[in-house]
Amino acid sequence: MGLGAESIQLPIHEDVFQIPKFGHRGVIMDTGTVSSFRKVAYEALRDAFVAKTTNVPRLPGVEMFDTCYNLFGFVYRIPIISFYFSSGTVVNIPPNNFLIVLDGGISCLAFTSSSSDLSIFGNVQQEQIQITIDTASISAGFGPNNC
Repeated sequence: MGLGAESIQLPIHEDVFQIPKFGHRGVIMDTGTVSSFRKVAYEALRDAFVAKTTNVPRLPGVEMFDTCYNLFGFVYRIPIISFYFSSGTVVNIPPNNFLIVLDGGISCLAFTSSSSDLSIFGNVQQEQIQITIDTASISAGFGPNNC
């Protein structure tokens, strides 16, 4: 797995997301929590997002989110965020799946830094994406949710 901003895959070493033979690293999909990445991956994604977000005043972090903005009344451009999978699949995440609106209209980047070596592809990013799990081949497929 890899991460990207504005259709450019970030230079995060693949070992960051791999599951070792022995250990507790890797990536899991969780439908009950927000996406969380190992610190090096999260910081690369956050920094690329911040660098490519223009004309928007940044606010102090709120709760678990450290990258927040006041988008009210601003014309703004935010980058596309993408997940890159080893199969070659690229999943572009819609903006409403990576910007979460909190009380007071504050919008925050809906990713966090993991306190462990485990990364999570969480529920906010999974919304509006059809995910098919093939347990026989131990693979997942992604597509638009036409519901």
